[in-house]
Amino acid sequence: MKHVRDFHSQSWSNPFFNRAARSAWLKALTAAGFVLGLGLVVYAFVYSPLLRSDAVTVKGASTVLSVRVAAAAAQTLGGYDYDVIPKDHFFYIDTTSVRNYVLAQFPDLLSVDVQKNIHRLEVTVTERQPTYRFIIGDKSYLLDQQGIGLRIAAPGEGDALIAIADSSVQFVAGRAMVAPKWLNTISDLHKYFATHVGIRDQLFKINTADADIALVTVEGWYAIFDPDSDIQPQLQTLSSALGGKFTPQSRKNLSYIDARFGDKIFYLTK
Repeated sequence: MKHVRDFHSQSWSNPFFNRAARSAWLKALTAAGFVLGLGLVVYAFVYSPLLRSDAVTVKGASTVLSVRVAAAAAQTLGGYDYDVIPKDHFFYIDTTSVRNYVLAQFPDLLSVDVQKNIHRLEVTVTERQPTYRFIIGDKSYLLDQQGIGLRIAAPGEGDALIAIADSSVQFVAGRAMVAPKWLNTISDLHKYFATHVGIRDQLFKINTADADIALVTVEGWYAIFDPDSDIQPQLQTLSSALGGKFTPQSRKNLSYIDARFGDKIFYLTK
C-alpha cells in the first residue's frame, strides 16, 4: 500500500503537457495560419488567373485593324503597377486609360468603348469615314465628316474636294483641318449644287486670309461665298441668278458669280 501511495504522490513533468510550451506552439501555429491565409487571400484577389483579363476582343473594325487595336490594348495590360499589382487585374484595369491610348494610336477611329469582363477585355470601335479629299499644294489627304485628318488619300478616295490656298498648312492626322463652321458651309454647298444645280463634282477652294470659299464647278465657272455669314441668303441669291439670267445653256459663258452680298449678285462672263 505504501508503494502505491508513493507512486501517486510523485510528480510527473512531461514537456508535452507543459502549459507554457503548449501556448507557444499554439501561437506559432496561429501565426503560421494567419500568414498562410493572408497569402491565399492575396493570391486569390491579386495574382489568381481567375481575375486576370489578359485577352482582348475587338468589335466594329476590319480584321487587320482589329488585330492592331487588340495588340495596342493588350500593351496597356502588360507589366505591374508599383511592381506588385498586375495591370490586367480585373478590379484594377483602367478602361479610360485603355480607351485614350487606343484613340491616340489610331486617329482613324471615331470612338472607342472599353468594357472589362472576367478573363477578357472587350473593345468596340467606330471607324471614321473618309468624306473629303483635302488638298495642300500637290498632296492630297483624307478628312472625315467632321473635318478630322485621317491619312494620305489614295486615288479615287474622298467625295468633295477641298483645296486650301495656304500651302504652308501642315497636315496632322487626328486634328481638325477645317473649322467646323466652314465645313458646315461646304457641306450645305455640296448638297445644294448636287441636288438643285445638277453639279456633283465640285472643288472647294478655301481662303482663310480673305475669309471666302470659292466653289469651282466642272462647267468651268465658280461661285464665291462667305462662310462666316448665313449661307441660306447667299444660296437664295444664287438660286435667283441661276434660275433667271443664267440657264444651264448660258452658264458656259459664265466666269464667276459672287453671292456674298445678300440680295445683290456680282458676276463676270467670259
